Amino acid sequence: MQARQGAAINKMLEVLVIKFALAGIVFFAALNLAGFHTWVERKQSALIQDRIGANRADIFGFRLLGMFHGIADAVKMFTKEDIVPAGADKALHTLAPFFSVFFALVAFAGIPFGDRLILGDRVIELQVAHIDAALLFIFAMLSLGVYGVILAGFASRNNYAILGGLRFGPRGVWLAAGFLSGASSLNL
Repeated sequence: MQARQGAAINKMLEVLVIKFALAGIVFFAALNLAGFHTWVERKQSALIQDRIGANRADIFGFRLLGMFHGIADAVKMFTKEDIVPAGADKALHTLAPFFSVFFALVAFAGIPFGDRLILGDRVIELQVAHIDAALLFIFAMLSLGVYGVILAGFASRNNYAILGGLRFGPRGVWLAAGFLSGASSLNL
């Protein structure tokens, strides 16, 4: 009896470790993809404006087509002072960006990144969370991301910022509703 329970616990821990590793890989890839898209956007806007683009950041004289700007941006982000406006709620000011980023990353959990991976007798789903209505889940998580913008408006304790945050809120719901009404299936 105890041997079967031990085997069941080991199997459950194995599945848990695989799911956490898959979630870590997916979130790491999503965050790095955002940095790559920033680089592409800078190069594209430079092309439109007929200029070279972001290429000033270098390491020992190597510029690598401006790829080091992402590293320079990260260094700047971690070393720059966080200025909280006078009279603002510091806790909400700090928490608001995390709401938006958290829900954007959780939305990636519903996306299947491939078919099942079969290793011996083990079948690994290449999806962090197997959800029947994955499309609905993804848009629900992306719609919840607007709470970060609303919290940022409330954190400033400025009436105009609060109105701006509240005006931005329904956009996520409108965009999701329009897309979901045209979807033939919510399953991915």
